[in-house]
Amino acid sequence: MQLEDYMARRNLRDGEFARLIGRSRVTVNRIRRGLIRPSWDTIREIRAATGGEVTAEDFERAGALPGEVATGSPSGNATTKKIRDSHT
Repeated sequence: MQLEDYMARRNLRDGEFARLIGRSRVTVNRIRRGLIRPSWDTIREIRAATGGEVTAEDFERAGALPGEVATGSPSGNATTKKIRDSHT
């Protein structure tokens, strides 16, 4: 299950979920929208907070590995590039 779906079904806001996993509201918002991929530590926190309903495989299906960000190109082709997870 995608994080966005999980949060919507439980009517959770970014800030509420952020407190559950020990990350910032902004970080959760970016992860939820697929702008960044969480680190392995953050994935473990998400999995624990969701009772295993959101897993690493859900982020893998989203198109980028942890530590990468999905970016678009003018041609509409998605690419990925390495980033650092600041845990903020």
